[in-house]
Amino acid sequence: MWNDKHAIDLLEIEHPVIQAPMAGPTNPQLVAAVCEAGGLGGLGAAGISPDDLRVAIREIKSLTNRPFNVNLFNRSTEGYDSEARSGPRLKDLLQSYHSEMGLGPVPDPVPLYGPANKQLEVLIEERVPVLSFHFGVDGSTVATAKEAGTKVLCSATTVSEAILLEELGVDAIIAQAARWRKTMLTQVTFRSNNFPPYDDEQEQSNPGLWGKRLADYLVDKLKQHGIETEEIIAEDWGWYIPIKNEGFRLAICCGHQNGDDDEFLCFTDPATPIIRKLFKKIDATNELKRVVTAMGNILSSDPGITDIKWTEVEK
Repeated sequence: MWNDKHAIDLLEIEHPVIQAPMAGPTNPQLVAAVCEAGGLGGLGAAGISPDDLRVAIREIKSLTNRPFNVNLFNRSTEGYDSEARSGPRLKDLLQSYHSEMGLGPVPDPVPLYGPANKQLEVLIEERVPVLSFHFGVDGSTVATAKEAGTKVLCSATTVSEAILLEELGVDAIIAQAARWRKTMLTQVTFRSNNFPPYDDEQEQSNPGLWGKRLADYLVDKLKQHGIETEEIIAEDWGWYIPIKNEGFRLAICCGHQNGDDDEFLCFTDPATPIIRKLFKKIDATNELKRVVTAMGNILSSDPGITDIKWTEVEK
């Protein structure tokens, strides 16, 4: 049971379900079906002309008598040069495709959205119950809609945007966050005097970057934790320790980077738990967790290693 009834009461719906009003995929039938099921159906109308928008709204009303939402973009996103025309080279290129597919002459550019003021006039005249906006909304639009009895929703991507929308008087704010992604602390820095360079080491990597002694140390310690490695590889940035693993490449990268001679950096490959390969994703969480846990134990149990700091690698 949903305990917070604020959204239900505000939007006059039965269930706390709001269908995303996506421009393009939504249509009157989908909107009405969601409304009839007790949620708030929504029509993405940013790209619908005012005349077609009126027809769509009336069709929704013919299918349901419950509240529904129509979504527009902020009219400040409408920047469009009415004098713009395709150049001759572009037009010739496009015409070849038009001719091949029997589409006729290449048309002149037209705006994708709006005009918002005309769309808003239709929404007010048709007395749409709920109006929502993406990319912000101006105060005059909010006032006009609320004066007509329409409830106004708007998305916010930051706290400051949300505060501004509240000051403008919107009825509800849609908290729009970044897409969730799985993360893990897979990079570690530390200090130690135990890993000076071998005499000939910097001939195998760039000057000032060493870590072969650290790589040898980690190979030995990882084996004690049940993690088998392959032959260490010299890279221009340091040393690469491949770990025996099926399904995807797994390794620890290590070496002295910048700063004092006792400063070292290690990170895993892959650096994040989700690996993207062409059209599929591989979840490396369990394998990375095993390696990171072992590394954590190795570093923290060695008194010669200090200032250990784990961080997430930004992708």
